[in-house]
Amino acid sequence: MVKGIRSAGPKHEEFTKWTKSQNIKINGVAAARFPGKGVGIVALRDINAGEVVVSVPRSSMLSIEKIPKEFQEKFPKDIAVLALFAAYLCCGGEFKQTYPLWRAVWPTHEDFEEYLPILWLEQLRALLPPAASGKWSTLTKRQPGSPEYDSDPQNILPKQQEKLEKGFHAVKQVFPEVSFEEYSYYWLASNTRCFYYVPAGAKPPKDRNDAMALCPFADYFNHTDEGVSCKVLYDDYEYSFQADRSYDKGEELFVSYGNHTNDVLLTEYGFVPEQNKWDAIFLDDVILKDLSGENLQDLEWERYLGNYQITDSGPCFRTEMAACIKYMPAEDWARYAAGDQPQSFSQKKTNAIISGWIREYVKEANHAILELTKILEEGGGSSVDSRAQTILRRWRQILALCNTVLESLN
Repeated sequence: MVKGIRSAGPKHEEFTKWTKSQNIKINGVAAARFPGKGVGIVALRDINAGEVVVSVPRSSMLSIEKIPKEFQEKFPKDIAVLALFAAYLCCGGEFKQTYPLWRAVWPTHEDFEEYLPILWLEQLRALLPPAASGKWSTLTKRQPGSPEYDSDPQNILPKQQEKLEKGFHAVKQVFPEVSFEEYSYYWLASNTRCFYYVPAGAKPPKDRNDAMALCPFADYFNHTDEGVSCKVLYDDYEYSFQADRSYDKGEELFVSYGNHTNDVLLTEYGFVPEQNKWDAIFLDDVILKDLSGENLQDLEWERYLGNYQITDSGPCFRTEMAACIKYMPAEDWARYAAGDQPQSFSQKKTNAIISGWIREYVKEANHAILELTKILEEGGGSSVDSRAQTILRRWRQILALCNTVLESLN
């Protein structure tokens, strides 16, 4: 390792030697340990903008093509690719024989228990923000029966739990000896380390979560916002990572895991970044409870039902449309949805309604912060305390976002 750069450790160095024997090209970078952050990719020398620093050939990736057909045929045709990956990694045998050096550098199950909410105590999971947990402490959600819509960035943890349990049930039918702990470890390892990938000549699947592959060494990259991350390229031959700018020796290089809110990043990957231009909160539960059934039908008809985002730029237009339907005559709102602005439109009324909705979120934030503070004061142990601190940090971000937007609206 270059002087002044902290090695990730002997097993990581041994794994890096193995990756090079697999035709994975590593150019001017290495895995290194960053204080307080774990392992990431560091520049061993000055890197020029446009340089390809890592390239993983298709032959070295672990994709659906690598899972033997006879193994795949043991399971229902509609099994999720992530579930199939987890089954192959823990029950297939070939992975453990072929990739022991790669497996050795993955986080342990204890690591996952430390930072992935799906493995936390219910006491803490219940205090996650509603977009993550799907639960409120200060609000009763609207009863089922409302029109349905795609709410992918919300209710993240219940959806994740359902996918994990459904996959485990399918695998248990084929391998009854597999334990939930072992299966969930490989499911979580695959979920946190996968890259978007569609095999050559194949059509993208309907569920983009089924377009996945694991890339040795490339999974060392940590996340940051798009625009300050390496450019990720893939074709029929390889996955490559290109420096987006010049890097000085010793700097960390990142990739973007996608345009995710901090609630997604916390639930899916186990971290909460301090800065995230894609961060947002969703007011769906607050707004849907406040509207009539007729309002919801009109919103659905005009394709404005759900996904009501608040960002540091303010409320999205969908949120404004939901606010307007509360006070505009039906004919005026229909005209507004069609692109006209009727005389009944009032920015002041719109802002006042949205402010009221945001204050409901502030109430929830204050309640969660109080409960988390009590847990920390009582001292639940180092693991509980570190998890509570993570959730508390997220709620303080949300509270700051709400207050910023309230100030701008008022």
